[in-house]
Amino acid sequence: MINQLLVKAGELFFKYGIRSVSMDDIARELGISKKTLYLTVENKADLVHKSMVEWLKIDKEACNSIIDVKKNAIDELIEIGQHVREFLKGLNPSLMYDLQKYYPEVWKLNDLYKWDFIAPVIRANMLKGIEQGMFRDDLNVEMIARLYLVKTTSMLNNKTFPVDRFPLTDLYVEFLKYHIRGIASPKGNKRLDKILSKHKKTQI
Repeated sequence: MINQLLVKAGELFFKYGIRSVSMDDIARELGISKKTLYLTVENKADLVHKSMVEWLKIDKEACNSIIDVKKNAIDELIEIGQHVREFLKGLNPSLMYDLQKYYPEVWKLNDLYKWDFIAPVIRANMLKGIEQGMFRDDLNVEMIARLYLVKTTSMLNNKTFPVDRFPLTDLYVEFLKYHIRGIASPKGNKRLDKILSKHKKTQI
């Protein structure tokens, strides 16, 4: 029950932003009383924190399940990218603003997750790609991993990329292609071209 509650609350926060969702809204969506909800969490801040922890856990498990299947580095990146796109489809950009301004401790969890989990994933992917001949062997792996994180974070800046002009899913696909093209070897570019040709109607 607690996991379902946290996942559902997270879905509402992702879709509408945190400030737009009340505890009454969450209780109503779950089909429980607000009193029952408060038996599970202390307050809204506690719910936001626990929901973020649960969603980061789910995201980590999803990424690891992709990595655990032995693929070439480009296919791995594309599959991770498809997972990210599904997440971005339902993301309200105001969520990030709400977290940074009103829930800084929870925002720190998200920030730590990027550096403690996502950055090592990107580094490992590049090392795999270099070994497979998919990526160039002259890459500064640490620098590029950090650039990857900085660029993905900047996509959520509504002033730089207004969502009415740059939908997050489309923006991420362009970024992913940009990232792979920047590090791919001729062999890697051939593989990417094949994937893009196959997915040209559905997007990667």
